Amino acid sequence: MKYYGILDPEEINKIEDLTIGDIENVLHEKDIYHNVFSQETFEKLLKVNFTPDFEEIEIKTQFVPPIDLINEFNDFIYNTYKHKFIKSKSQYFTDFNETFYGYEYFDLRKVALEEFNEIYKSLNILQVSMVAESISVNGISHTHSTGKLFKLHTYHHQVKKKLATTENLTSYLTGDSSYYDATFFSESVETQDAMYIELMAQILVEINDKYQFEEDLYYSKKTSEAFKYKDFDTIFKNLKSYRFTNSTLVNYKNLKRSHIESLYQVLLEFDLITDNKKNFIDFIKDQYKFKLTKIATFIPKENLQNDKRVGALRQRWLNFDVPKSNLDLFFDF
Repeated sequence: MKYYGILDPEEINKIEDLTIGDIENVLHEKDIYHNVFSQETFEKLLKVNFTPDFEEIEIKTQFVPPIDLINEFNDFIYNTYKHKFIKSKSQYFTDFNETFYGYEYFDLRKVALEEFNEIYKSLNILQVSMVAESISVNGISHTHSTGKLFKLHTYHHQVKKKLATTENLTSYLTGDSSYYDATFFSESVETQDAMYIELMAQILVEINDKYQFEEDLYYSKKTSEAFKYKDFDTIFKNLKSYRFTNSTLVNYKNLKRSHIESLYQVLLEFDLITDNKKNFIDFIKDQYKFKLTKIATFIPKENLQNDKRVGALRQRWLNFDVPKSNLDLFFDF
């Protein structure tokens, strides 16, 4: 744990008439908290859209915990109190399996979708959907809105932020785990809410994973891949091309320069990357720790082994059917 016990308790105890603001100042001085626009200032900036009126706005800032601290603290809280909830999750799926035992898969999937929607609705996740468009293979514009897992993930993060208050975090940062006892739980509405939402999220994610109502790019292992793409969106034209490249390269037991050269040829052929060898070489060296100085280009029949690899990779790309998700849509822009 990166942040647990990172702060000397004396840094807090030596302050007379201690306030939350005092603690936040110390946390900022120790580079634990970040200094950001206050919510009030941020909303004003959005209204003026950084026009000349910007100079007339009184800028207010606030100290806040970074995202990795928020997530780490929530993991700690979950592991501390999960014994209170884990049986509820097990019982839910036991009851579900007993009730619908013997159902055909598609009937079971229909029931599971009803269960999913009922639980999701009970959380009262009220958010404005983001909308994007894509063009089908027939040239027709399709309109897409954010899926429920995207909204759940966003809502889930807001709940985590509410739990990670300075008051709740201080004992964690000073390494005092005894503070988080049964009394803390019973008196902390934020903790109870966070644990309940965590339980509901786990159930929804598991149901979706079993019956695949939508592709999960928010709770599954694909999440990190999707966000890594943002670091290389000047090289790859979309998320799918990045996935294809990564999937292809990691499957080679003994990666060779010839594999990379054939792959690069196919990526260019299908207009999946920008035509910049240097950037692609830097990407390979950085992500796969492969020493590469140049990428050779071959014309057809000049190198038969390359032709074979290119043919296989073409077919692999054509069969690389990754369902389009909300995250793909917004990362494609």
